[in-house]
Amino acid sequence: MSTLNGARHVYAPDAEASDRRVELLVLLGAALIVSYHAWQQYRPYSFLHGDGSFYAIINRALAEGTLEQERFHPMSWYRERLRWNDDLDPGWSDLALGADGRTLWPKHPILLPLLHAPLFHAFGLNGLLLGSVVMSSLSIWLAHRIATRVASVPAAACAALAFASTPLLLHNAYSYSNDTLYTVLALGAIDATQRSRGLLAGLLWGGAMVAKPTVALLAAPFAAHLVALRRWKVLARMALGAAGPLGALAVMNTVMFGGALVSGYNRILVRHGGVPATFDIREKFGRAIGVGLRAIVSDPQQGVALSAPASLLSLPGLVPLARSPRGRAFAAAFAVSLGATALFYARFEFTYARFFTPWVVLAVAPVAALLDVLVAWAARLRGRERLPSWLRARWANISRISKV
Repeated sequence: MSTLNGARHVYAPDAEASDRRVELLVLLGAALIVSYHAWQQYRPYSFLHGDGSFYAIINRALAEGTLEQERFHPMSWYRERLRWNDDLDPGWSDLALGADGRTLWPKHPILLPLLHAPLFHAFGLNGLLLGSVVMSSLSIWLAHRIATRVASVPAAACAALAFASTPLLLHNAYSYSNDTLYTVLALGAIDATQRSRGLLAGLLWGGAMVAKPTVALLAAPFAAHLVALRRWKVLARMALGAAGPLGALAVMNTVMFGGALVSGYNRILVRHGGVPATFDIREKFGRAIGVGLRAIVSDPQQGVALSAPASLLSLPGLVPLARSPRGRAFAAAFAVSLGATALFYARFEFTYARFFTPWVVLAVAPVAALLDVLVAWAARLRGRERLPSWLRARWANISRISKV
């Protein structure tokens, strides 16, 4: 198997089969954890919190063969003066004014409702929750696959299953969230990138950026490493794969909003001073960077430290990764993309831990590497023969990581 850093790992057939069984167990374990949480929380419609209800309305429109939104919203909120709506915040609006000045389109990206249209048709609103559970489970499985390229299989499996219970991920799983979609697409793209599957990686990166354009900050460092390795054919295939979804987005934006780089977020329908108006989300980027960074980490409601405390272990876990030849590229891409995204969102006036969902799931890899180091240290103190058999079988791999 050829990986991103150019190394080739050769497994005996029995070891490879064993690793595949572990992959399957991780997928089943993650699905069980996420499904049980959803089952425990389930009340009709209660998972359509936050933006979930807006995305569900788009599904209703798609079921009737249209993207136009006027028939599916209480238009009196936007067109009539009801006193309470004299200043309607953009967060309460799911409508964007089209380039023609009349048509009302969804403010939010439409890829999530498009992909869930078959489930909505088959199971109604509960199909949307089913899709969310599947995407969340696949994200953990992909994180495990990625982690096994920089850490031992047992450590990757333990870290992945532990992260399946992270509050942020369980919250996203019991929802209808675009963050869950672009996370699974981005992790699939990283997995494909590391396996030099350029066309597939490009399709997935393109889809993830259609769902959330800021995913480009995650994609760029992984693509940059391919440039450093002069993997031009892989890069060309990746660009070709991404061209399809990104080209379709450019055409759609041009038709709906008048420009390839103009989206619904630039033409949000609101009320200001008692009259209808449009709002550009860029106006919300004005917070001081220092204030924003502190909020991202420690906000009492949306801080990453509260929503995903285990992910903070990824920071010390980057140290053994950075020292390991096979983990160095991943550590650099993880750190650079996380730093760039944190700086970008630090200026945004709203703090949401969910914007960092891809990095919370990817934290499985550095946490697994940290677990390998801790196991190796414990083994040196207590003696290899006192380790469990499944760790002894991986001893050479774990020991090598800890010594680099």
